[in-house]
Amino acid sequence: MGRSPLTAVKALTGVMGGTFDPIHHGHLRIAVELCQKLQLEECLLLPSATPPHRPAPLATATERLEMLTLALEERVCEDSLTNLRVDGRELQRSGPSYTITTVDALRGEMGEECALVLLLGSDAFLQFHTWHRWQELRQRVHIAVAHRPGYPLDLQQMAPPLAAWFLEAAANDPMQLRQQRGGKVVTVEVTPLAISSSTIRTMLSRGESIRFLTPHPVWRYINQNGIYRR
Repeated sequence: MGRSPLTAVKALTGVMGGTFDPIHHGHLRIAVELCQKLQLEECLLLPSATPPHRPAPLATATERLEMLTLALEERVCEDSLTNLRVDGRELQRSGPSYTITTVDALRGEMGEECALVLLLGSDAFLQFHTWHRWQELRQRVHIAVAHRPGYPLDLQQMAPPLAAWFLEAAANDPMQLRQQRGGKVVTVEVTPLAISSSTIRTMLSRGESIRFLTPHPVWRYINQNGIYRR
């Protein structure tokens, strides 16, 4: 595979995809910490419509987009949230939500002086080699892998093609991401919050409270609309 040209970039934009079914404090905390540690100019929260590698979301596209928007209501007065932005483009497309399609569109809009950083949890990164056209995608973006302190990525857990690329592309310093438009992988320790969307959905199906697991506007929206209790 050809390497991305070694051209310095002036802006880094994070891309954090997922079903966000629903959005919770774990998602937001990871986004905030990666923005700070990687010095991202902005971070896009990008809900997927039909994820190829997981079951379809329970909440509708409209509901998930509304919950994401509500989750960022406080950003006008919270400095750490000001560079988070919702991007709903994948919800407007039909068919599977392939990341490479979104990346190509974003790169066309942002120009040559911006690099994209795909933000992944370590569990998602271990499956990266199964993604649609992953070998092309890996050269078009950088990847930041969020992992728990004390639990570094284990090469023995990776598929051989992924492990070989990880060894080749690993960046020790996040500033290396500004030296070219794609192709690097950086691992970042983040504060572990044991919150998951699946746990929240299960709690709601049992009639249990999810207060303080999601931002208050999201909690209120879920209760008012009976989402996940249908």
